[in-house]
Amino acid sequence: MKKCYSDIMKSDLGNTPSRYDPNVPGSLKAWTVNKIILMKRNKWACRVLLNLLIWPLACSAFGSDIEIEGSARFKEQVIQALALLKKDAPEAYAVVIKFVGRIEQGDKSGMWAYKNPPTYEMSDHTAFHSVTWCAGTIAHDSFHSKLYHEYKEKHPGRVPADIWTGVEAEKKCLKHQQEVLTKIKAPKHELDIFLKFDGTHHDINKDGKYDWEDYRKRDW
Repeated sequence: MKKCYSDIMKSDLGNTPSRYDPNVPGSLKAWTVNKIILMKRNKWACRVLLNLLIWPLACSAFGSDIEIEGSARFKEQVIQALALLKKDAPEAYAVVIKFVGRIEQGDKSGMWAYKNPPTYEMSDHTAFHSVTWCAGTIAHDSFHSKLYHEYKEKHPGRVPADIWTGVEAEKKCLKHQQEVLTKIKAPKHELDIFLKFDGTHHDINKDGKYDWEDYRKRDW
C-alpha cells in the first residue's frame, strides 16, 4: 500500500531526519520550498523582463517607427490607442504614422511639429481620460503636424503659426478628431464635448491671440 507524505515523515526512521523534511537543509522538501520562495521574490523581475522583451514587438505592431516615451502605464495606454486607430480609423492612423515621430509623457498636451522627429507631448489628464479620448487627441495633434509639414513642403522656410495653430487650423483638427472619435465608437459624452468648441478654446486668457501664456495656463 502506498504511503502518503505524513506516513513517510512518521516512518520507522524515528527521529532520523528525512529527505522530505523541510527543516533539513539540502532535503528535497527544503529545496522545493526555497525554490518557490525564490520564484515569488523574482516574480516582479520576471514581469519587467517580459515587458522589455514584448515592448519592441508591440511598438512594431501598433506604432511603426513612432517612439513612445514615458511610464510603463503611459506606454501601454498609447499602444492601445494606436491599435484602436489602426483597427477602426486606418486613414487617421496613416496620418499619425506619417506626421508624428514621437509621443511622450509630459505635464501638458501639445504638438511640437517643428521638432525632429515631430513630437506629441501628452499629459496624464489627457492620456488616461480613456483609450478613445487618448486616440482622438493623437489624431487631433497629428493633423496639426500634417498642416505644418504640408505647408513647409510647398513653402520652404518659416511656417506661419496661423497655418497650423490658428483658429481655422484648430477647427480643421477638431473636425478630424470628431470624425475619428465617431469611427472608433467613442462614448456620447466625449462626442458632446465638441458642441462647445469653436476653435478658440486654446486662447485661454481670451486676449485674441494664442501664445506661451495660454500654453502655460492649460489644464490638459
